Amino acid sequence: MIASSDLWMLGLRPVRTEEDRAAPPSPAAGAARSEKYVVAKRLGRWRVRRNDKDTGAFASLDDAVRNACGQAREQATAGVTSVVVVQSEVQEMHCFTPPAGAHDAPPASTLRVVGGAGR
Repeated sequence: MIASSDLWMLGLRPVRTEEDRAAPPSPAAGAARSEKYVVAKRLGRWRVRRNDKDTGAFASLDDAVRNACGQAREQATAGVTSVVVVQSEVQEMHCFTPPAGAHDAPPASTLRVVGGAGR
């Protein structure tokens, strides 16, 4: 999940409604699904970290960004919002969102009338 502090750094703020304040989220509701990838130079190599866990090191920046974006794109197809932050001479941010309808509720069951009273 993307931390509120990260949203603040991007000039955004989390949306809060009265329902959010009234009832804390239950564990059954499930957490928001998001991933954060950071590409940064460490010890002469370009490291990719996913949610603060190391996922690989690359000799070139392009390879590291390609790898992080590839992972983020795969996660987005599975319904997970992913952000790739590149900390280099030129700061970059890539955002991958799930396809439309990935988080929609399943269709509600319909009521079917089998027989009715005659008029």
